[in-house]
Amino acid sequence: MRNQIRKALAVVTILAAALPAVLFLPHADAANMTTSEAAIAMIKDYEGFRSKVYWDSGYAYIGYGTSCKSWEYPDGITREKADALMREVLKVKEDALNNKLNKNNVQLTQNQFDALMSFTYNLGTSWMRAGTRLYSYLINGVDNYSDIQIVNAFGTWCHQGKSVNSMLVQRRLHEAKIFLYGDYDDKDPHQYRYLTFDAGKGEVENSIVFFDYGKPYGAFQTATLGGKIFAGWVAGGGISITASTIVEKNLAVSAVWSDSSVSISVQDKQFPDVDQSDWFYTYVKDLSSANIISGLPDGSFGPTQNVSYGEALKLVLCAAGFDLQPPVNSHWASGYLKIAAAKGLVAPDEVTDLNTPITRLEIAHLTAKALGLPPLDPEARFADTTDGFVLALYHCGIISGSSSTGELLYNPRGTISRAEICAVIWRIGKSNAVPY
Repeated sequence: MRNQIRKALAVVTILAAALPAVLFLPHADAANMTTSEAAIAMIKDYEGFRSKVYWDSGYAYIGYGTSCKSWEYPDGITREKADALMREVLKVKEDALNNKLNKNNVQLTQNQFDALMSFTYNLGTSWMRAGTRLYSYLINGVDNYSDIQIVNAFGTWCHQGKSVNSMLVQRRLHEAKIFLYGDYDDKDPHQYRYLTFDAGKGEVENSIVFFDYGKPYGAFQTATLGGKIFAGWVAGGGISITASTIVEKNLAVSAVWSDSSVSISVQDKQFPDVDQSDWFYTYVKDLSSANIISGLPDGSFGPTQNVSYGEALKLVLCAAGFDLQPPVNSHWASGYLKIAAAKGLVAPDEVTDLNTPITRLEIAHLTAKALGLPPLDPEARFADTTDGFVLALYHCGIISGSSSTGELLYNPRGTISRAEICAVIWRIGKSNAVPY
């Protein structure tokens, strides 16, 4: 992934009228198209603004995720200049797409073009080649394909490395819905869910497939492995997922082989207060199975209990790539505090009691600094904070906030629960954030 921050931005509301979705039509002299202002605003929201040069994967970027030379902007950049740079990049990508469309005598509606420009700004032009599903659909005529096929053509481009990133899934689905339904504000009633497929040592054609919510899965892909017989797919708890299973939630499924002795149970450890229907189930299950977290002395997990500063230090630092630290005094977490202070992750004398509950703002600062993520410029993403470290983690997909009140809140002064920190640690492992 070229930029972990710009590729994991969350879906936001764009104040634009929904345009009617029309299928591709042959056109003898297709005129060049440009990205609408509504789409430009949407792309900006996904990319986020950064006034200073930053590095990702060995490349320098600035503004709305545009590449640059590391020395070009010693004093930073304004939003106005960043807007101009972004439009220059869009023009290059618009020309590339228009050339392909004109060459193949294909005409797009404005919403279709906008969806593809958001897609291309994020991913580049490498998808515009024979053999990729989306490009093939465009050239062959999208009226020959179902909505779910088009959703999958967009949705398959949602990985950070080999892992599916939930924020990229949201962006791909939004782009697909703009393409299909002119749904700029993400309010169209069509809903989709996905399965991620793990074939173990076997092979599977697609690592992620999207399905229509509320309908049976229908026939889906199988896996292959030499010398073994594929026996189906199971989700957590060994629950079989078949063609007749109703699509309800996003699930990770694993292949079962008829002659395999590998257990398909959820995990070795079962907590009586963690149920498969809980929002934090996958996080707790995966981290417990990997021996990253453990339960309480009574055998429960205690998902609502507060996390102490010492516990947070160990979990975050280890997730960010630091080694286990032996204690330097009577407190078991004192070694983690020492290295955090030495690396500038916490200020001297900032932590006076490792047993006190850590706040959500403190966890954001600690996590972002441990991952080497600089703060983003303030923006009105959350109703209760404009903190740059919170925004950096949000745009990486590591924290999400709560919208239960109708507006997005982070609750910076609140404490963080054991369930919530499991979500943070799990997402660090799935992100492409570079360790400190």
